[in-house]
Amino acid sequence: MAEIEKWAEVGKELTSLLRLKTPPLAIKMAKTSADFPERTRFPSQHLGQKALICQAVSMAGIYGWTVGMKASDCVICPGPVIFGLGRLKDEKDLANYWAKHLPFFETPEAAQTLLSSVGRLKPREYVGMVFSPLEWTRVVPDVVMVHCNPAQIMRLIHAWIYKEGKMLNTSQGAILATCQGIISPLLTGQPQALMPGVGDRVAGGLQDDEVIFSFPAAQTERIMDGLKVRPNSIRYPVPISSLRVPGLVPYRDIEDRFEMFES
Repeated sequence: MAEIEKWAEVGKELTSLLRLKTPPLAIKMAKTSADFPERTRFPSQHLGQKALICQAVSMAGIYGWTVGMKASDCVICPGPVIFGLGRLKDEKDLANYWAKHLPFFETPEAAQTLLSSVGRLKPREYVGMVFSPLEWTRVVPDVVMVHCNPAQIMRLIHAWIYKEGKMLNTSQGAILATCQGIISPLLTGQPQALMPGVGDRVAGGLQDDEVIFSFPAAQTERIMDGLKVRPNSIRYPVPISSLRVPGLVPYRDIEDRFEMFES
């Protein structure tokens, strides 16, 4: 079986185990133009406009497209900067903008603190990235991203801790979440469980019940092995124990007046 076909099987199994609403995504970092597969849709070409990175991710998950993003496809925002696809002459300009116009932060200094702490890739290390639904992926992923609800992310964290018992450490800012969901697994080799930010919801369309879980493709076997453990007791949907005991009935005082027919 070809490697891409194996990844498609992983995508189908992951969707089935977690009953996902949208397919998990294969994310490949492109080092050259040759890394973009045939029939890749680039927003600047296929939509006639640029897009945010979180929008491109949602196009892949909701529309089922294989979406490519180069610098020429990116809306001017922090995303291209931290992916190394562009630069700011002075990052204080972004910190000042965040504090004054959005405003996410009380002061530009607070904004600069966060900007300095987020993971980022080296300038020109990649020419772009590809997002493709894992179940019918056209690329071998570097990172797998799942959009899921809190109960599903619980199961993914269970899967991660199963072998070693080590807690999953993740940094939360509810800002640049999609970007960090790609960059952090690349830099750390560890999964990320992230609360979506404003861009993910306003531009990317993530709903109130959706959160982000991503992991390096190299850790897929560990995640899948952990998900398959004890499927009857710890799984998704989570079994509701109260369904196995008698329900609370308010008619105890007249219980002796009921007559049930024989079946």
